[in-house]
Amino acid sequence: CEMLGMSTVADWPPNKEFKLFESEKYPWSKCRPHLSSGAWMARVADALSYLRMWEADWTEKEGGMNETEKTRGWDDQMAFRRLHKRFYPRFKVDTLAKIWTRSDSSMDCI
Repeated sequence: CEMLGMSTVADWPPNKEFKLFESEKYPWSKCRPHLSSGAWMARVADALSYLRMWEADWTEKEGGMNETEKTRGWDDQMAFRRLHKRFYPRFKVDTLAKIWTRSDSSMDCI
């Protein structure tokens, strides 16, 4: 893939569309199928491309803000999830914690 993002147990911000998408794409993940914007990796050229799209999502609202964002403002996590859905399978989530792991309540649930 071009971009690999860290996984999380949290469907945050809550979003039925992205929760379903992530669960469908990563059915083997018992408890961490969701994308976190907290960590990601890519080759430099790919990273720059995705960061430009992430910035465009913010500056131009090209991603189409959801209801929560319309009241609270743009959300980096939601924008990252929009990119993930748009570019999957070129953009994937490390749902088996092969690259990153978290030290939270679900850290042993891989």
